[in-house]
Amino acid sequence: MFNTGEKLASIQQKIHTIQDRLEANRIYHEEQENGYCGVSCYSWKRFLNQQTFYAHLLKIFTLFALAVAHLIYMQSFLTSFSAMEDYNQRIISKYPHQQFSPHGLDTRAVYRQVEMLADYKKTTWMTIGAMCIALSTSCFFLFILPISQIRRLNVNLMRIIDIIAFGTIPIMLLNRQLVADNLQEHLQEALQTGHKLAPADKLMNTLICTIHYREGLPFCSKLVLESIFPVILLKYLLILTILTLAYIALAYLIEYCIRHWFPPSNDYDDCELPKSSPERCCHNKVYMPIIIHPKNPLIHA
Repeated sequence: MFNTGEKLASIQQKIHTIQDRLEANRIYHEEQENGYCGVSCYSWKRFLNQQTFYAHLLKIFTLFALAVAHLIYMQSFLTSFSAMEDYNQRIISKYPHQQFSPHGLDTRAVYRQVEMLADYKKTTWMTIGAMCIALSTSCFFLFILPISQIRRLNVNLMRIIDIIAFGTIPIMLLNRQLVADNLQEHLQEALQTGHKLAPADKLMNTLICTIHYREGLPFCSKLVLESIFPVILLKYLLILTILTLAYIALAYLIEYCIRHWFPPSNDYDDCELPKSSPERCCHNKVYMPIIIHPKNPLIHA
């Protein structure tokens, strides 16, 4: 039969143990709210590990903005380019070998503008091709890689392809901006010169415009310039693609540094949130199991 003093001492010891456990939980929740380790440690680690995911989401948004812009302007540009190309062929067929007309007019003025439009068209299709490749690599990282076992070498190769494909987009946008700036300066003058060499009736009827001032009709040069991307839009898209590219490169760099310079240690492994006990995170060292005798000493004496 237990002594009453021993029973009280045993109960008091268990009460102290419970109080210590409650105090440890209180400290744990305070540290969690103040940003120390705990769930905050896990959340920060998870946030860093998901930078690649966030970067590809931003890239998809950027590609969507580029696709919408091309959808709005592409058809009108192709129509304007076709009309300009036909008019240029008419002038060249009239002056096949002469650099200047008998009146001293430049017979290749329209030709140079059409060449710049052709370069703009070429870079436009190259931009669309790079967008398709960039979208494919994002689909690989977002949908295929998480559910597939792929060699690290192949994953790194896909990252290189992704950076190169998306990195060419701002370069081609910059080229198109330079072409647009050049066209704004010389297109109207070239069309006026060409109109003196050969009538531009077909061009004006196709685009419903005029080369010389006529009330109620826009200038053909203005319609052609409006069919390509506005310079201000090209600048915004250029800035957006550069920032997105920088974020993608930074996300890959963060992932590389975490994997090679900060490998997971045992302490950080404990920061993983177990499914069975989500609150035991980095505080397993202060976890104090309570061992209570199955029999109540006050009843089962």
